[in-house]
Amino acid sequence: MTVNLVVQREGRFWIKGLSGIALVVTRYFGGILLGTGGLARAYADAAVSVMEVAGIVERRLYQELNINLDYHWLGLIKHELENGGGRQINIKYEQQVNIQVYLRPETLDDIVKLLTDKTAAQIVAEKGKSIYL
Repeated sequence: MTVNLVVQREGRFWIKGLSGIALVVTRYFGGILLGTGGLARAYADAAVSVMEVAGIVERRLYQELNINLDYHWLGLIKHELENGGGRQINIKYEQQVNIQVYLRPETLDDIVKLLTDKTAAQIVAEKGKSIYL
């Protein structure tokens, strides 16, 4: 379900389609004097005020990728991951280098192919879980 939120900023109204949200508004006065329409407007105004103050955070789906490689490939791989939109790149330095990175699902296969080609298939890349970042 998508909710259209109307926000007034700088004298203009903006409509934002929001989905996957939960918003709770508590009013301690029942509002019988407001009537049905007035009560609905009061709740809607409270919801808009909360959304304006809280702000909207957009999260996108990412796929985890774990890569094992020799040290001499680290600079190249890190550069390609950063250029490919990699997020939260974590590197562990052990006998080999272990890199954990999150990539957009639509680019993941292309980046794995690029890395495999550039290293002459000397890396091991495994897909992990999906996560919203």
